[in-house]
Amino acid sequence: MLEFHKNHGKEATLMIKDVEDPTKYGVVVMDENNRVTTFIEKPTQFISNQINTGIYIFNKSVLRKIDAKPSNLETDVLPLLANEGNLYSLPLEGFWKDIGLPTNYIIGT
Repeated sequence: MLEFHKNHGKEATLMIKDVEDPTKYGVVVMDENNRVTTFIEKPTQFISNQINTGIYIFNKSVLRKIDAKPSNLETDVLPLLANEGNLYSLPLEGFWKDIGLPTNYIIGT
């Protein structure tokens, strides 16, 4: 992942995974070079089944894009990076489990 991030030369990389029900996650649409063109948190309509896994690499420059007020990575920062062309995605191979819920956390450990 680090090598991929360094090679594309932009500000951020996130890992993505295909899921059956993407409505519970941040959804990613990307171009043929894995540049994220659209990032939408918990969409109400089907856009893609490729979702944000919560695994990131950010350059320090991303910190300057976060306003000095309560902010949310998924609704404020990642869509901005995508709109700027500064966000790339890399498919996650193998097992992944959303551990945001206690029952999933136990399954994932």
